[in-house]
Amino acid sequence: MVSRVRTPSTARFGRGRQPRRGCGGRQLPAVALAVALALAAAGCSDSTGPSPPPPVRITFLPAADQLSLTLGQTELLRVSVEGATEADVAFRRGAAVLSQDLTYPYQRQQVGPDTVTVTVAAAGVNTGKTWLIWVDGGFGDRPPPVPALAVGEGAGPGTLRVSWQNPPPSLGPRPYERFVVGASFDGPLTDNTWPSAQVLEVVAHDGGVVGYARDYAGLPQGVEAQVAVRVIDTGGAISPLGDVRVKRISGEYRISGVVLDPDGQPVPNVSVSVGTGPQERGLTNLQGQFTLPDPLQYPLGFPDINKYVLQVKDDGNSGDVAAFYDLQTDTLNSRSAFPLAITLIPARTPYGDPWGEPLLGAACGDLYGGQFLTFFRALTHTQTPWYTLRKWDRYPVTVWIQPAFSDSGGFELKPWAQRGAAAWNNRLGEEYYTEVADSASADLVVLFTTLSQPRLGETRIVQPPGTWYINEIVPIKMLIRIERQLRTPDLALGLAIHEMGHALCIGVHSDCNATDHPHIMVAGAQAADIADPEGAISDEEALVVRLIRYLPQYFDMRHYILD
Repeated sequence: MVSRVRTPSTARFGRGRQPRRGCGGRQLPAVALAVALALAAAGCSDSTGPSPPPPVRITFLPAADQLSLTLGQTELLRVSVEGATEADVAFRRGAAVLSQDLTYPYQRQQVGPDTVTVTVAAAGVNTGKTWLIWVDGGFGDRPPPVPALAVGEGAGPGTLRVSWQNPPPSLGPRPYERFVVGASFDGPLTDNTWPSAQVLEVVAHDGGVVGYARDYAGLPQGVEAQVAVRVIDTGGAISPLGDVRVKRISGEYRISGVVLDPDGQPVPNVSVSVGTGPQERGLTNLQGQFTLPDPLQYPLGFPDINKYVLQVKDDGNSGDVAAFYDLQTDTLNSRSAFPLAITLIPARTPYGDPWGEPLLGAACGDLYGGQFLTFFRALTHTQTPWYTLRKWDRYPVTVWIQPAFSDSGGFELKPWAQRGAAAWNNRLGEEYYTEVADSASADLVVLFTTLSQPRLGETRIVQPPGTWYINEIVPIKMLIRIERQLRTPDLALGLAIHEMGHALCIGVHSDCNATDHPHIMVAGAQAADIADPEGAISDEEALVVRLIRYLPQYFDMRHYILD
C-alpha cells in the first residue's frame, strides 16, 4: 500500500492562451488570417506548439548504501522527486511500512544490523534504495559489559558471593548465551590476564530473571581476589571486561580455651556458645577445654571477619544451674588471644555442686542479696565507680616488717605481723606473702607506730604517688601502719591479718559480722585465735583473695552475671 504525495516540482505540462503572432512573432491583421493559416500549414519557423515534459529525477539521501549510527542517534532518510507533481513513496523494514512521506527520521534502540528500503513511483518512473544500517552501542560487534557486579563475603572461610544483572537485550547485537565468572588471586585482572584467570563458573543466560547470585567455596584464604563477569552472545563474541571488583577472601579461626574453678581445677560439662547454630555451641571436656566450632564436626572454622561474644554457662546438658555464675566475654575476633583462660566464680559450696549451700548464706544471711558475686564486687570496689579489677601485677607480694621491739604490753609485735602474713599463706594453700630483708625493694612495708585513736591500723598505697584508694589503681608499693601499744597478742594477730587482707587488695570492709562466723575484714579491731590464726579468715574472704589473684588485671567484673 502506498499513498500519493505531492512533490515540490515546478514543471508544467501545458501552456495558457497566447496572442496570435506571425511567423516572425508579429501580430497579424484579420484580413490576412487566411494567408497566415496557409503559411502555417506550410511550416512556420516560429511554432507555438506544446513543449515536452521535463524528465523525472529521483534522488535519495543519505546517498551511501551503508550507514553506521550510534544507539539513539537519529538519521533523516529522504527522497527527492523532481519533474513530477505526485509520487507514491513507502519506507519499509521487511514487509512493515515505516513511513509514506518523503522523509523518515530513523532512530533505533536496538544494537546490531538493520535494513530500511524505500520505493518510489512517480510519472511512470519506479525506483528505490536500500540502506544497510549498523547501530552501535559503543562496543562494536560485542555485547555490552555486565552491569551491577558486586562481590561480598560468602557463608564461611574461603568463600565469596558474586552477583550481577542481565545486560539490556537492546544493547547486544545478538542474543546473549552465557556468562563467565572469572577471578585472579595473584594480581590484577585485565584483558591481558583474563585468559589465565580461574573460571569460577559458566552460567547460562536466562532472560526471565533480572539478576544472578552465586556462592563460591574452596577459594584461597586470606588473599585478595579480583573478580569479573563477562557475557558471551550466540555469535561467540565476548563483552568487554567491565567492572572488576576486589575483595579479600576471609580466612578462618577458632575460639578455644579452658574453664577453671578458683582453685585452678578444670570445670567439665560447661556450656560454651557464641550463637545458636550447631557449630556455635559446645561443652567443655573433662579437662575443661573447648573449641568452637568443633574441628571434628566442622572442618572449617569461623570466617576471620566475624566477631563473637562468648557465653559460658554452668548448666551444660544436665540442667545444673547456679553452681557457678555465668560469664559473657568482650567481643572476640580473629586477633584475640587464644586459648582463653576463663575462671568461673562459684555460687555454691562445694564448687560445682548445684545442690550445695549458697556460698554466702552461712556467714551473711541475706546480706548482699545472698549472692557471693555481689559480695566480691563490693569488697573489691568493682561495683561502682570502677568496674575493672585492679590488683598487684605480681605475686607473691614481698613484705618487709619493722624489726622487733617490745611495746608497753611487754610483747614483741613483729612475730605477730609475720604470723598474720603466714595466716593468709596457710589459709590459701600457697604463697601470697614472702618476707624480704630490704625495705626499699619490698612491695609492702609494715611499721609499728603511734596512731590517732580509735584507729589501730591502716593500709594505704604509697606508690604511685598520690592519694589512692585500694582498687582504684594498680599498686606498686603499699604501707601498713599498726599501733605499737596493743594490749594483747591475739589483738595484734587479728589486726595484722586484717591489714594484710587490705594489702591483698580487699579495699572495702565486709558487712558480715555474725556472732558464730565473723569476718576478719569487718570494720574495727578483731582478735584472732592464737592457736588457729588462719581460722580467722572465712571461706568467703579466702575466695575473694584467691579470685583477686587469678582474675586478669583490669578484668571487667560486669562480665559475670547474677543468676
